[in-house]
Amino acid sequence: MTKSQKEIILTMRWALCSYTQIAEKTGLSVGAIKSYCYRNGLNTASLKNSSGFCKNCGKPILNPSKTRPRKFCSDA
Repeated sequence: MTKSQKEIILTMRWALCSYTQIAEKTGLSVGAIKSYCYRNGLNTASLKNSSGFCKNCGKPILNPSKTRPRKFCSDA
């Protein structure tokens, strides 16, 4: 696996793309993508539990700097 393939995997997983979509884009097998993501904390459960995603719907949250991290994407 090349460095450019690893970068593609990282960016696509942060965008919550499926393993199949990533495999088609990189030319690697789905199994290779799954094992790489699992070993590097890029599996779906890890990504959704990180502070950058809404705990309710799983959408990415952009936090303004110098503020407390948001847990949900709603402004209410």
